[in-house]
Amino acid sequence: APLPLARTRPAPTARERPFRIVLADDSVSVRKALGGILTRAGFEVALAADGEEAAVLLEGGPFDLLITDLEMPRRNGYELIAWLRRQPATARLPALVVTTRVGERHQELAFQVGATSCLSKPVGEDLLLRTAADLAARGRRSHA
Repeated sequence: APLPLARTRPAPTARERPFRIVLADDSVSVRKALGGILTRAGFEVALAADGEEAAVLLEGGPFDLLITDLEMPRRNGYELIAWLRRQPATARLPALVVTTRVGERHQELAFQVGATSCLSKPVGEDLLLRTAADLAARGRRSHA
């Protein structure tokens, strides 16, 4: 009898690997909610409770996207994004701000320090996933 075909798959190409995201928010419930949505959709998510933790994760990269809140202890979202832009390895990494601070002034400041896009909390699942997928694809190309 012919041998059964081996059930092995070739190693995934870079394109097939899940997008890797750092999600920084000081709220446990927000990290759980957004992290859960992203993980269920197939993203690989590393969680950070503040900007300092996020920076440590990003230094161990490569990641395809940073999603961050603005108001956090130890290093806020503005400081985190500004730091991100100064590092050669992450200078072109997309940064998505998800915040309750939707005032024009906050968004303007976020864009000034280098945010790629802003979404306001509470963010809809579809919008979050669409935006994350679009930005992560861009992020992967930036370090490919």
